[in-house]
Amino acid sequence: MLSRYHDPAAVWRLPAAEGAALLFYAAEERQRDRWHRQWAAQLPFMGKDNYISFAEYCDRLSGANIDTRPTAVILAELDEMERQMEEDATHGA
Repeated sequence: MLSRYHDPAAVWRLPAAEGAALLFYAAEERQRDRWHRQWAAQLPFMGKDNYISFAEYCDRLSGANIDTRPTAVILAELDEMERQMEEDATHGA
């Protein structure tokens, strides 16, 4: 971000909160650009069976797709799913 300006001192003269937000945004965009180049390099090797969208790729790299709910909640949900599957198998047979 600072490399875009001829005078990076203009960024440093901003109020601290604005300057920090601008620097944080620049770091995020730099990371996203790096991830996009990585994804684009893998794109020729993707097919119908293993294609992943750029948004999904970003989620995997950033950990945004990780379930952060408490373990007990996840296990309860799994138990409920198993119960429903068993019920469906019993009624369907």
